[in-house]
Amino acid sequence: MKKFFSVILILTVLFVSAFSSIAASSQYEIEVNLSQDKLLPGSEVEIFGKVKENGNGYSNTPVTIVIEREEDKSKVFVKELMTDSNGDFRTVFKLNEDIAYGKYDIYISSVGIVKIVHFTVEKNKPTSELVLELDKTKYYSGDTVKISGVAYKEGAIVSYTPVIIKIFYDDQIKFVKELMTDSEGKFSVEYKTMPEQATGVYKVQAEALGITKSIQITIEEKPADKNEITLRVDKDKYYLGEKVKIDGIVYQNNAVKPDTPVVIKVLYSGQVKFEKELMTDSEGKFSVEYKTMPEQATGVYKVQAEALGITVEKTFNIAKKPSTGGGGGGGGGSSSSGASKNKGKEVKETEQGKLTIEKDKNGNILATFEMDSRKLMKQLEKDNQNKLIINATSGKDADRVVINMDSEIVAEIGKKGKVIEIDIDQVKVEIEPEALHLEENSKISFDVRKLKKEEANQYLKELNVRYLPVSNIFDFKLVQIKGEKETKLVFKKPLIITINYNKDKVKNYKKLGVYYLNESTKTWEYVGGLPSQNGTITFKAGHFSKYTVMEYNKVFADVDIPWANEAVEVLTARHIIDGVDDEHYAPYANITRAQFAKLLVYALDLEKGENEVTFTDVKGDVWYKDSVETAASLGIVKGYNGCFNPNGEITREQMATMIVRAMKYLNPDADYSSQLSFMDKEEISNWAKEAVGIAYNKGIVNGVGENKFAPKDTANRAQAAVMIYRLLEVLNRM
Repeated sequence: MKKFFSVILILTVLFVSAFSSIAASSQYEIEVNLSQDKLLPGSEVEIFGKVKENGNGYSNTPVTIVIEREEDKSKVFVKELMTDSNGDFRTVFKLNEDIAYGKYDIYISSVGIVKIVHFTVEKNKPTSELVLELDKTKYYSGDTVKISGVAYKEGAIVSYTPVIIKIFYDDQIKFVKELMTDSEGKFSVEYKTMPEQATGVYKVQAEALGITKSIQITIEEKPADKNEITLRVDKDKYYLGEKVKIDGIVYQNNAVKPDTPVVIKVLYSGQVKFEKELMTDSEGKFSVEYKTMPEQATGVYKVQAEALGITVEKTFNIAKKPSTGGGGGGGGGSSSSGASKNKGKEVKETEQGKLTIEKDKNGNILATFEMDSRKLMKQLEKDNQNKLIINATSGKDADRVVINMDSEIVAEIGKKGKVIEIDIDQVKVEIEPEALHLEENSKISFDVRKLKKEEANQYLKELNVRYLPVSNIFDFKLVQIKGEKETKLVFKKPLIITINYNKDKVKNYKKLGVYYLNESTKTWEYVGGLPSQNGTITFKAGHFSKYTVMEYNKVFADVDIPWANEAVEVLTARHIIDGVDDEHYAPYANITRAQFAKLLVYALDLEKGENEVTFTDVKGDVWYKDSVETAASLGIVKGYNGCFNPNGEITREQMATMIVRAMKYLNPDADYSSQLSFMDKEEISNWAKEAVGIAYNKGIVNGVGENKFAPKDTANRAQAAVMIYRLLEVLNRM
């Protein structure tokens, strides 16, 4: 082996001698950098740099790297490389666990030059300790596991250091979360178990400071809930044409169960004649009416209520109405019935169909629009817009608006390549017909209900004080009706919804977001949205539920930085960035390449491209895998020799380059002129110079003072937030 290394050195000397005569006409230099210069056994050092000819990168030229221990000149590493098209080279030296301690020299030889740099292998690892705690070790399916701990180094707490929490079941990772310790070295996170997940022994693992700690927990099946439904019909016998009033209450464990799906079915001779999906109200109650038809069969009918996995039944009879005698009496009865039916209703023709306005017993106004397919077809043939606009404004400040239309006209609108825009008083919805799976000879019914203040308060009373509701709560439903059967429509792509908000309540419109009510957890979850100053916010809805607009005002105790305050607060309000704990952001903590890639993907709502890119150092179920591979598939991040270096701290030039690549992907036709005037522009890597110039011209990056950019300096969390904020401004996403 020593003979082999000697041959390598001799060849290197010969190469350097031979090259010296060629180099006379050109100026060459070698730049060399190390990822770190103090190492521990088992760690690794990245060696990278650039070969230059007359100030420019020198491509496809050999580079030889030799590492030897300074004390005895024993060689531990030899590698021959070629520079890439930019003149860059890079390699990684992995230290053995039994490597000798002391100082090591690295010889980098190319173009007749030998450059020497050094690193030291330290004797003792710093004494670190990681404390991992759980609130308990036995849980039922659906419970929340509360995980916490503290990180120490040499007896002192370690603030703002990364911690990775993993939960394993059957050696498979089921949960991964990256955290930062707070100012007291503490960390905490919650893991919500699912009702349907596997039971058995799980392992909770924490990784920090090179230490791994784990605790076993047991998840058992939750004892069955005691579910009960009371079902009632208002009477036992009905005449043809009368309404059957059906109601009931859902209980779970002897308590009423609000916001619970209930399916009501009416059956005759085993055939479903009517089906309706409902939700229980805040008191666990449900109600619906079934209108019998004059021509339907008489006899015994069965009504079923299904909820929480149980079904209850009631029966009732339908009979023909007895004859009332002579024609005069019959005529009088008919006249009286007609007057009763129309009492309290306002019916009028519109340019697109018929509008019926009526009040229920509680004073709620219902506006129902029955769309006339012939009128819509004429509008469709006349309009040259890319959408067909349905005017569903009633002028009555309706509490609920229902729009019904035939599936055939919906399909025809889709064939014309147009979308349907439904304009209601405070809401606008865009539906792409191809997003709906419709049956022939059916109707679609779009239903928007504006919650009254009393009901809305029930859903908002548990809100954190930092959340300020600034709009009504709207409950959206979209169903398909065929005969007596009504089914919820699932759309294949998100719908575009615009909601009005109250401008007088808002302090900073950029902090607005749309939230939906998770019916399972009874919590509001962030959806997103693009707010405007004129009192509207537009968002994509992947499903229908209750939605509202809120302003989220959160201020971190450690962020009082004039140039960063607005960016940190707005990105926090939009749930793009998080603090290291509830009170602290750690603005001056550095950010890794993986963290910034994830931040960029999430802020821009990017989806994976067709170009599949993987890295050898981004494997398994690590928390950043999807984000890094998404960014790589779109050309936003690039590795070197198949590696990404996810845990490397990102530099300012790397951050600027990622941002500009993202801009070009999203808006390829924009002006991307580049101009550099920084005093240290020669220190900017060749591959980053254009991007830094573009980012500077766009106002996304600035210097650090004295007209310097400091391209190789690592970026911190405050700088990352500001750059993302400015990027969103440039892309008109603020």
